[in-house]
Amino acid sequence: FYGAWWQNIPSAYRAYVTIDGKFTDEFDYGRLHPTILYAEKGLFIDDDAYDIGIGSEHRDVIKQAFNAMVQMIKPSNTPPREIDIKSTGKTWKEIRDRILEKHEPIADCFFCGMGNKLQFKDSQLAEQVMLRFAKQDIPVLPVHDSFIIIRGLYGELVDVMNEEFVKMFKMSVD
Repeated sequence: FYGAWWQNIPSAYRAYVTIDGKFTDEFDYGRLHPTILYAEKGLFIDDDAYDIGIGSEHRDVIKQAFNAMVQMIKPSNTPPREIDIKSTGKTWKEIRDRILEKHEPIADCFFCGMGNKLQFKDSQLAEQVMLRFAKQDIPVLPVHDSFIIIRGLYGELVDVMNEEFVKMFKMSVD
């Protein structure tokens, strides 16, 4: 599910991917990992999981920090090297604490090394979505937490993604 050429091109270019010469559309689960963590506790998150009040231009950094905190096995006072915390104008501690405050209902999911388990659940979900379309001979291309499908099937893709999420986590994604 990972490493295909369409996953490694800039997202702006994915709009030009064709399947059998046909234009495509892409739909993203959006905030998939936080949504899974909340759903496993029977909770729903109805806003942007990565908005911690420092500006939408820092969303990607906050997403990286959130995922790193889920992956880490213990709290750290230093940020992971691959995350550009300085670009936010905040310290790692400020970012970390804001994420913990925003996500207090799932605070026990941070710093316990469960990132790989979460990614496995994500891959199981992706597999079910792809299998549903494979049974209909409809190609669907996975891209992390989104899928590319032939234009005109967008609505069906959204429905299948939600149905499979509900089957796995007993809760809708929207």
